[in-house]
Amino acid sequence: MPARASPSPASWGGVKSEVSGSTSRVLLESAWFEPVPVRTTSRRLQLVSDSSYRFERRVDPENVDAASRRFMHLLHGICSATILEGSCELLEAGLLTSTPAVVDLRHSRLQQVLGLVIGEEEVDRILTRLGFEVARSKGGVISCKIPSFRADVTREIDLIEEIARIHGFDKIEERELTVQSVSEDPRRRGIETTKTLLVAAGYHEGLTFSFSGQSVHEQIERWWNPADAFEIRNPMRSNEKFLRRSLLPNLLASVRGNRQHGVERIRLFDIARVFHRRLGVERPVERDHLAWIATGDGGGFRQARGVADALFDHLSVEGVTGSPVAGDSGLVAGSSMQLDLEGEAIGIVGSVNVDGIAGETWCGELNLDRVLEVSNTARQYREFSRLPAVNRDLNFVVEDGLLWRDLQAEVEAVDLEDLELIEFVDVYRGKQVGAGRKSVTFSLSFRSAERTLTGDEVDERVLTLVGKLGVKFGAELRA
Repeated sequence: MPARASPSPASWGGVKSEVSGSTSRVLLESAWFEPVPVRTTSRRLQLVSDSSYRFERRVDPENVDAASRRFMHLLHGICSATILEGSCELLEAGLLTSTPAVVDLRHSRLQQVLGLVIGEEEVDRILTRLGFEVARSKGGVISCKIPSFRADVTREIDLIEEIARIHGFDKIEERELTVQSVSEDPRRRGIETTKTLLVAAGYHEGLTFSFSGQSVHEQIERWWNPADAFEIRNPMRSNEKFLRRSLLPNLLASVRGNRQHGVERIRLFDIARVFHRRLGVERPVERDHLAWIATGDGGGFRQARGVADALFDHLSVEGVTGSPVAGDSGLVAGSSMQLDLEGEAIGIVGSVNVDGIAGETWCGELNLDRVLEVSNTARQYREFSRLPAVNRDLNFVVEDGLLWRDLQAEVEAVDLEDLELIEFVDVYRGKQVGAGRKSVTFSLSFRSAERTLTGDEVDERVLTLVGKLGVKFGAELRA
């Protein structure tokens, strides 16, 4: 035998340990190797051999001693080798023995998977011939001890496959599979529609974590859910140890990060879950929210509110009104609006300060679950007028406390003939209109389905509206 040996166990032998025509002494080591280290060594050294291939896939540990003795027997018979006394010994008896694994097989499950009935005696015969020790218990359950050379059998379905293989796959009757169509989830369709709408409006979808921490925008979360947030026992980051109650703080953090890298014009939106605490409920109440944010030529309040209005129009959500924000919302006072549906606050729109910079970042957030609950995505064709519209812009001076919501409601209540659209344009406060008053500009669009309207007809209806608003609110038409 050479003076030195340099094998890589279970993968490759060394050149100094190979057997040649001049070899007179052979020392045999018969061992069992863990598959994972063998695979790791083989990949690291880029050496693949029959041995490594075999040991990577796990061999029978109880055959180590038998294989050693079989080799010695063949070496003696074929090469007339002399086996030294005491050489065929285990270094440590019982080292590789282990308790056989036991897998239970339900006869009912066997029949359900294969679709045919195989007698219990036949099942026992097949498993026994394959080397499994079978023991039956009550309820048609078979307990099978797995032999050491079948390390691939670990589950009930593995036993079923063995039985089917021996019994014969050709004996399993073909069955016609029925395919049943499943209708699309309307809620999921609504979410995808919302994403498409935001992307078409020039926004990019952002992905934010479900965790939040103490931040300057925490008041936004408290507006949505004034109760304390759920705290995580083992947070991955010390500054993100709460389940979020609003999507806006994390989106605002993304805005801050983009600004630090020189990106000023930002359009982001996110649709994800928030987690609210409810009295008497131990677990978080999960809801899907939609949040959007625009900065750097963000279009101001009209664009931020326009996103919500476009979504309501696209999903056919009616009855949404705007009102002053109730309580401290974390948004800039006087530049924010609360969106209500049937007396319930479902969203907020307005401006927010980022790093002390006011008026540049506009955002909004909606309870998307509630919006989708009342949405109507069914589309019905309605004949439209092919005749031109007649538009009129009106500028009224009213009391500063009058809300656009109330003004719009009164315009609709007048029920002007052929009135097609009412659209808010702008609001102005300044010395030209006096203290405690403001100028509200809005646009009216008239269209008839039967004939082209004349300017005189429209002006007559506008004068009727001016009189009604003057009586109701003391509104004065501004020249």
